[in-house]
Amino acid sequence: MNVHNSDQTEGAVAADLLAEQLLEVGQLLGEMKHDMKAMQYRVRLDDDGAVRDNLRLISDLRNWLKIAWELETKFHEREQERAGQSATYAVDFDRARDQIRCRLDRLRRCGLADGLSR
Repeated sequence: MNVHNSDQTEGAVAADLLAEQLLEVGQLLGEMKHDMKAMQYRVRLDDDGAVRDNLRLISDLRNWLKIAWELETKFHEREQERAGQSATYAVDFDRARDQIRCRLDRLRRCGLADGLSR
């Protein structure tokens, strides 16, 4: 039995699982975005419970965003390990800039980055 090949298979399975979890969290965030829009409508109608519900939803959204960022970080670390790169070896500023732009673009698409510059 080839142990090295087994490690590669386990790494691929773990990366696939992380990617799947990222997709699930992304779907949940999309649903929460829809809920936020509905809550904003309720607030405009002066619905008594809307503000309280909106604050709870914002808190939930922040928690899910934190989970998504943590999963994304783990996913990228796993990808670096699979590629044989050390995460602490050197900083690739061009790559980091591209990753930050992608994350900001996702925030803009979700409508959560109103104050961010382009």
